[in-house]
Amino acid sequence: MTEEEQRYITDYLSGNLAPEERKRFSEWLAERPERQEAFREMGRTVLRARWSGRWAQTDAVKAFARVQKRLHARRLYRRMVQYAAVVLVAATAGIFLLWQEGTPTETPLVSTLPHPDNHRPVLTLHNGQSIVLSNEPQQVIAGTPAIDIRQTDSARLEYTPVSDTMDSEIHYNTLSVPKGCEFSLALADGTRIWVNAGSTLRYPERFAPGKREVFLSGEAYFEVARDTANPFFVKTD
Repeated sequence: MTEEEQRYITDYLSGNLAPEERKRFSEWLAERPERQEAFREMGRTVLRARWSGRWAQTDAVKAFARVQKRLHARRLYRRMVQYAAVVLVAATAGIFLLWQEGTPTETPLVSTLPHPDNHRPVLTLHNGQSIVLSNEPQQVIAGTPAIDIRQTDSARLEYTPVSDTMDSEIHYNTLSVPKGCEFSLALADGTRIWVNAGSTLRYPERFAPGKREVFLSGEAYFEVARDTANPFFVKTD
């Protein structure tokens, strides 16, 4: 990959492209699998740097050179990559890309929720109950006859199906992460999400057949469980 191509990806990740340029970038990226693989790796590098507060001091091209070395070493594992789509969404920078499964055109249905005054994430259930997520692992903290919700460590939730029965109504939960911390969760379909500080994610306890859809205000990193019959969409403010 040329230095010009590296800069192009870096400009996209940094939010330096206009809306029309971002559209052309998505088309350019879709032309070659190696560009997509490089973008996934660079996205991980950028997100880790941003979350650690070092992005401003990171030389993008040098970081990309390190990424390229890792890519070369991982060619034998390319088959494994096919089982997960990786989505990097940074709504504040206007970055939006969905791998393999298209881009939704509907208007986002979620707005920014106020973050709690405390310094711990808050899980709001579909019935309005709010649960402050503690620093300690807990057993089942909530759920339905079909889903258990567990906090498996100080910064992780897991949604585990316990029955094949599907409720006729979709129940949405909201995870609000205040500034100063991050939080991760594993959805019932196997998708893993890392939610950045100052961000809010609204998602169903269990996806209905047809499409998987979540709503993001802020920034998060997604590793989407592959399911071509049920495409995954992220809607942002």
